[in-house]
Amino acid sequence: GKAGLSIVYARNRVSPETLDTYETLAGQQWKGRLCLEKFSLPENQVLLASMVIKEGENKTAALVKGWMDNQVMLPFGSDMEAMDAINSGQCDVAIVNANIFGDASAANKVGKLALFWPEQSGLDGGVAIDLSGAGLVSHAQHPEAAKALLEWLGGPAGQGVLASLNLEYPAYSGIPAVRRVRSMGQFRVNEISPSDIGAQLEKARKVAARAGWQ
Repeated sequence: GKAGLSIVYARNRVSPETLDTYETLAGQQWKGRLCLEKFSLPENQVLLASMVIKEGENKTAALVKGWMDNQVMLPFGSDMEAMDAINSGQCDVAIVNANIFGDASAANKVGKLALFWPEQSGLDGGVAIDLSGAGLVSHAQHPEAAKALLEWLGGPAGQGVLASLNLEYPAYSGIPAVRRVRSMGQFRVNEISPSDIGAQLEKARKVAARAGWQ
């Protein structure tokens, strides 16, 4: 399945009209209001790699510095920790994997939180996607069975199961998302391919290290 990187905010303290892009959260109006999470989380590495492709290394480094200047404390270790901090009033916004917001919703732990899909108004925007993948190792003892499993996982039946269990949008087109996922709304995805993201991960790590984001 695929999980979009959304902005989660305190609906009693933030107007969604003040939200727009991931870059918006580097602005002065969010000083001391952002819960930033660790760069070591895979979705943040994907997000930063997509920013490097879109904006270049220097602009991306400036963006990260803006996020770090706006954060309320040291980066959090998980999406759930960041959402808990919003609910407790420590901060107002965070970039969160939408399926984790779905998990909180399923557990009735959303509280004062709401979800916003960024990057929807620009011509070259779109939500960054954190994809899960699987591969066949060269020394597999049962390659045909493994290949059959991968084909099932990537097909309509497997995607229906995985996306439902993980509260994600199915990667296989034509398979409807479950109701709780559909309730989070539709969004435009950025057009950057996973292979291009992978090729820029090392640059993203260097940018994060330059800015001190760990």
